[in-house]
Amino acid sequence: MRLYLKNKKLLEKNNSYDSSLEHDACGVGLITSLDGKKRRDVVEYGIESLKAVWHRGAIDADGKSGDGAGICIEIPKEFFLEKIKDTGHQHTDTNEICVGMIFLPKTEYSDQEKSKTIVEQVLIENDFYIYGWRQVPVNPNVLGSTAESNRPEITQVIFKNNKSMERNDLERLLFESRKKILKITRSQQINDFYICSLSSRSIIYKGMFLAEALSDFYPDLKDKRFISRFAIFHQRFSTNTFPSWKLAQPFRCLAHNGEINTLKGNINWMKIHEQDMSSNLFKNVEDLKPVITPGNSDSAALDNVFELLIHSGKTVPLIKLMMMPDAWSKRNKILPKSHQQLFDVLNSTIEPWDGPAAICATDSKWAIAATDRNGLRPLRYSITSDNIFCAGSETGMVEIPENKIISKGRLGPGQLIAVNLKKGKIYKDREIKDYLSKDYKKFHKQIIHLDKKITTEKEFFNFTDEDLRKRQYLSGYSIEDLELILHPMVEDAKEATGSMGDDTPVAVLSNHYRPISHYFRQNFSQVTNPPIDSLRENNVMSLKTRFGNLGNILDFENLTKENIYVLDSPILSNSQLKKFKNIFSDKVRVIDCTFDIKGNLKTRIEEIRDEAEVAVREGANHLILSDQNISEDRAVVPMILAVGAVHSNLVKLCIRGYASINVQTSEAMDTHSFAVLIGVGATTINPYLAIDSIRQRYEKELFGKLDFESCVLRFKRSINAGLLKIMSKMGISVLSSYRGGCNFEAVGLSRGLVADYFPGMISRISGIGVYGIEKKIKELHSKAYQKNVVVLPIGGLYKYRKTGEDHQFQGNLIHLLQTSVGKKSYEIFKKYSDGINNLNPTNLRDLLEFRKIKEPINIKDVESIEKITPRFGSGSMSHGALSSEAHETLAIGMNRIKGASCSGEGGEDEKRSKLLENGDSANSKVKQVASARFGVTVKYLNNCKEIEIKIAQGAKPGEGGQLPGFKVTKEIANLRYSTPGVTLISPPPHHDIYSIEDLAQLIYDLKQVNPHARVGVKLVAATGIGTIAAGVAKAKADVILISGHSGGTGASPQTSVKYAGVPWEMGLTEANQILTLNKLRHKVTLRTDGGIKTGRDVVIAAMMGAEEFGMGTSSLIAMGCIMVRQCHSNTCPVGVCSQDKKLREKFTGTPEKVVNFFTFVAMEVREILASLGFKSLNEIIGRTDLLHQVSRGSPNLDDLDLNPLLVQADPGENKRHSKNDLINLVPDNSVDEKVWKDAKIKIKEKNNLFYNMKVKNTDRAIGTKLSHYILKNCGDNFTENFLNLNLNGSAGQSLGAFLSKSIKIKLSGDANDYVGKGLSGGTIVVSPSKDNKFKTNQNTIIGNTVLYGATSGKLFAAGKAGERFAVRNSGGISVIEGCDANGCEYMTGGEVVILGKIGDNFAAGMTGGIAFIYDPENTFENYVNPASVVWQKPETKYWKDRLKVLVEEYNSETKSKVSESILKNFTKEVENFKQVCPIEMLNKLENPITLKKKILQTG
Repeated sequence: MRLYLKNKKLLEKNNSYDSSLEHDACGVGLITSLDGKKRRDVVEYGIESLKAVWHRGAIDADGKSGDGAGICIEIPKEFFLEKIKDTGHQHTDTNEICVGMIFLPKTEYSDQEKSKTIVEQVLIENDFYIYGWRQVPVNPNVLGSTAESNRPEITQVIFKNNKSMERNDLERLLFESRKKILKITRSQQINDFYICSLSSRSIIYKGMFLAEALSDFYPDLKDKRFISRFAIFHQRFSTNTFPSWKLAQPFRCLAHNGEINTLKGNINWMKIHEQDMSSNLFKNVEDLKPVITPGNSDSAALDNVFELLIHSGKTVPLIKLMMMPDAWSKRNKILPKSHQQLFDVLNSTIEPWDGPAAICATDSKWAIAATDRNGLRPLRYSITSDNIFCAGSETGMVEIPENKIISKGRLGPGQLIAVNLKKGKIYKDREIKDYLSKDYKKFHKQIIHLDKKITTEKEFFNFTDEDLRKRQYLSGYSIEDLELILHPMVEDAKEATGSMGDDTPVAVLSNHYRPISHYFRQNFSQVTNPPIDSLRENNVMSLKTRFGNLGNILDFENLTKENIYVLDSPILSNSQLKKFKNIFSDKVRVIDCTFDIKGNLKTRIEEIRDEAEVAVREGANHLILSDQNISEDRAVVPMILAVGAVHSNLVKLCIRGYASINVQTSEAMDTHSFAVLIGVGATTINPYLAIDSIRQRYEKELFGKLDFESCVLRFKRSINAGLLKIMSKMGISVLSSYRGGCNFEAVGLSRGLVADYFPGMISRISGIGVYGIEKKIKELHSKAYQKNVVVLPIGGLYKYRKTGEDHQFQGNLIHLLQTSVGKKSYEIFKKYSDGINNLNPTNLRDLLEFRKIKEPINIKDVESIEKITPRFGSGSMSHGALSSEAHETLAIGMNRIKGASCSGEGGEDEKRSKLLENGDSANSKVKQVASARFGVTVKYLNNCKEIEIKIAQGAKPGEGGQLPGFKVTKEIANLRYSTPGVTLISPPPHHDIYSIEDLAQLIYDLKQVNPHARVGVKLVAATGIGTIAAGVAKAKADVILISGHSGGTGASPQTSVKYAGVPWEMGLTEANQILTLNKLRHKVTLRTDGGIKTGRDVVIAAMMGAEEFGMGTSSLIAMGCIMVRQCHSNTCPVGVCSQDKKLREKFTGTPEKVVNFFTFVAMEVREILASLGFKSLNEIIGRTDLLHQVSRGSPNLDDLDLNPLLVQADPGENKRHSKNDLINLVPDNSVDEKVWKDAKIKIKEKNNLFYNMKVKNTDRAIGTKLSHYILKNCGDNFTENFLNLNLNGSAGQSLGAFLSKSIKIKLSGDANDYVGKGLSGGTIVVSPSKDNKFKTNQNTIIGNTVLYGATSGKLFAAGKAGERFAVRNSGGISVIEGCDANGCEYMTGGEVVILGKIGDNFAAGMTGGIAFIYDPENTFENYVNPASVVWQKPETKYWKDRLKVLVEEYNSETKSKVSESILKNFTKEVENFKQVCPIEMLNKLENPITLKKKILQTG
């Protein structure tokens, strides 16, 4: 514990660690009675449920400490009456018993007494009578040493109110009392004081034990008098291992499994709402501020606001809809108008708290279970005949006899289910929203949608000719910007695409003028929450921009009478801004954002800030910050600084809510610049100079037949799409919650500047300040007005230009490298290496030098080349991005040096696993599992020594990809289980990784399918990567790869290549520091990549913590790549990145060149080690003390401080590196092991085998290890369904994952998420228990993300599936009876029949396969995403017959009454089906779906 605290203090002091970046996930649930009565079984079921979600939490190294678990129930009156007697009192009156559950400092006895005194004083002040304090009995023996060392003193204060009060008023008074107590304890700096609950209704028992130890640790809970109408329970999985008892959940009114992606913005906007808060219900509203306790986790912050709104008189169901609304704005086909109006009103009161979430909450009158707008956390529920409602992260958490279950369901995106506890009445989603929407119609008339009034027509321009060129020059525009960035945004109406990563300097190291936006690095989601597909799932995203709000969030009876105005997009053209000014004329104030060239930038920013404040206080509702007033005497104030200064000041003054901040700017051109302006607080943006630049090109007739208005509209469309993509990378759906959240990391901006203008944003290495920026602006201004600007600078940021931005891979250096490996000349390689090292500083590592603390040694004493090269990897490039020749050459070369080549995400030919005639192997040592799951089969996963889970890619983190049809050759299609010529889509997220416990599950699955392979996780360097890495290590990964932002890629939006992620030096050191802090570093191998080119880079990476090193781009150059950066166009002139046969013939790469390159790097590593006096790389791993900063960069910088990267955490007794080929063990798969123990003996007889077993939700990945055993021991020679598992119960996650063709699973019961993931030929049948009487097509039987990436096999399920059924299915055959949202998403093959209702956004991104939907109500078209598919009634005999065969087989396997009914009258019923076919498949089907020339229902 002392070591942890010492390291934590060191890292925090040096800006290397921020506890606010920690994440968690969990299992969560709710049990309620439906008869309005308090019951003992409700409490027991809650305790039992926690024991069934142990696998969703993490376990400390001591084997007993957990990340937190707890339960919230009603106060058991009879129990506490006895405890009151024990104090010598008698509770005889009718006033309610109140109980406070309190954590006190354990060892600071004076603080204990102070705390108790404060509690007593506040309670007495509020007229409460205190019976006494009770020390809560606990059993510390169940705790691990980690949790025990930090255990608080756990006490209860028992009291009553002296006067009779209405129960809600009493709870409100207790709430106010608690807020006051916490304010006082904070002001007196009493640490480790925490109130779990203070209530007359509910009590919370929680702590840092394993979930199953809850009632053992708290013997109270075993008392039969503990009865309740509800139990909310929670099990936590934290990315941080330090035990924090107060972070265990439930909190005071909710338990939350999720991640609030918009937290920074939500906290800022809540400060703004505080200004308007008033209510007669509270004694003093000021005592409630701040609403959100500083330093709270996202879940605790959510609870703070929930609780405040509860005590303002709102019900829990309404609060859920306010804070976590449905995705409503684009779903008018399926949402009732009253619901749309309800959300429109609620959206005008408070900003959504956006991000994946499953919550269970209560105010002790209502209890709810609910999900976020995207349904990214599972919630299953059951209703029983004896009036029990159970909801939780998994089905089967409570063992209830099947004959008692009358309904099984799940909550889809945005849904909630509510229980009125007094009445015992349950309200399903539609019912509760109908119930609530009645009260809010009256407010809807105040909401005015402006788009019809502010249209893009009669578009005009402001500047031309020399004036325009000067302004372009002053804004940093180049010819390259206009041609490569702006032009495609108009011509193609989308962002420009680039490839091969970024080898230019980070902005702070550039010798050229770089706009302020270049210093902002985009954040993105990885592991703890998923990014969103802004193209295929656009219906859940919104750019709606609101002006003003309805006011007081506490009192809906006294909302403002003012109109609320809404725009669909924050981007205003020149004509739209003019109309905007006209509409709000008397409420608009324009503020000049230029400064006197002889004056001072900082002073002018402060003046702008003051002018904005005065304007708002004088009644201006719309500020317009404009930089149009540029002249010879006046220079531009960077608009990002102006907006940040104004927004942060108005937030600080609590008046930001009274005015919009609208920007008229010359700076905004690419989508990143728009995102930064909105992220720092802008409401709308008018990019007048970009529009004038479009006009300039339009007049030169560069846009063909497009008129000027169309050009502007296309530019706007491109910006809107780009903004959605940037938001979606973070998992944020709604612009109103993104705005003002500063969701970036500053790389190269001074900490002082960031603190002043962008509070809350991280700037670890500091950099340029206001004075340095001013100097650069004045230099640029001087150049612009000293001479006429005849032509703009050439540019060079995106492609190398002689006079432009520096690039590391220059033509001469590429030539040197290729010559060296071709001639096997280390001497020439050294010239290349020296050339790289002597360039102007490009990377942060270029500012560092080695510190020599030992005498040099003879190079003969240094470990051999053969020991170093196995640490090297060649990146993760797929066969598809690369030609087959390049992909195989790379693999052969890497195998020769015992290094690692990775298959990439495109699958790999099974033939490559066999040795070539000369003894070489073309088999990739590492097989990748990416979001698309192309070719991921049981065989693929067993032909490797390591499996890499690709969470993100350095050049485009948080984004998916797309392989256009023209690159999908027959060869590629075969590997990816798809159709030649048909587009293939890689989703942005893994659809089985929405949280850290989901990643743990996938790691578990992969360790079942190949127990002998290391499992690695590829992450991208970003803010908070250290806590992510800690979570990944706790999830039992063996390898963590930290990719830098500069890594190569086949295709990516240019703004992603340039502005997403941070250098690996920042990510690697943070990961190493936080893993060491949490005593996890020695349990995982750290790898890094992203622009590593030389032995010097390798040694620096090792000193920063890496043990293995990837060099993807360099290895391609060694094979012949010449960096023309057109990989995405299939026109690679040297055949490295092309599928074109003629171009592939030009490929000249050989394994020898690959071997030579990596050998030369190893030789250079040996030379450096010898010069430093070390014998091996292991000796320098994590030794940042061997590095020191030798340059502070440009003299313009305030302070570029790399010390945060060089801080060294103390590993204690542990090593700074892992063991060789470390494989972390996971719990046994007991079902498979038990079966295999018997089957391996009988299997030789080749008779079919049958096993009957009872299973529960903790039995995960059933059949997966069996598939591995059979493949490895018996090969692939068995017939289908040779081994039969007949199961009974609720199966855990990943039932039948990667199931091979020789296995058939029949389950009587139900199953959780990921059934049939990666199905590889096996058969799975799931049917309800015979004891069930419910209708199968109305009840959920399998969970989310079923058949994900299936390549072959069958799944039949007699019931409904959850979200993303058959996502990325590429060969599986399935029949089910209904599914929720996003069914058949990204599907590329196989056949699906759905005999029931589907959810929204069906067939989004579907490019292959066939689906049949039973649609007797003819509502299918309301739910389908029409972009890529057509649909019609089955028409041809072939497809009608095929449908019948599938339904007959399903009926035979499941005995479903639904299928039986359809088959009885099939000739008629076939007319009720819709056949869905991808548009790209219409001319490729062997059996066409129609004989007509046209299909009516097309996208």
